[in-house]
Amino acid sequence: MKKKASLFSPSAFAVAPDPARFCRPARRELTFLFGKLQDIVPTNGDCYLTACNGILRIIDRYRPPVAGCQVLIEWAGRNDWAHVRVNPERLVTGEGITLQGDQLREVTVIGVAIGEVLSARDAVSSARSARH
Repeated sequence: MKKKASLFSPSAFAVAPDPARFCRPARRELTFLFGKLQDIVPTNGDCYLTACNGILRIIDRYRPPVAGCQVLIEWAGRNDWAHVRVNPERLVTGEGITLQGDQLREVTVIGVAIGEVLSARDAVSSARSARH
């Protein structure tokens, strides 16, 4: 009997071979902004500043996903952010859709979010709302 690969094992997710592949202008959901990210924040060469669905995050393309982290995924012909959950293994997208079981075979994890970029205005307004 063949053992089912765990969502959290490195062989369980496919890494996108080329980030430019996901930069299709017709979609306008996902944009890779190439630059010297390492000069701004401490990252390695596998990290990219990525905008998807209006959210700007730094992703590491080769970091394995763990429970509780956010990942950038491609599924059903589109890209989205998702949270990794366990017991049972599943992904919950930004729209609240839960992907589990056989649905996970159709998901490609592009990278693990290691940081989020907020505008100064958003950061100030969220700090103010947290105080009240």
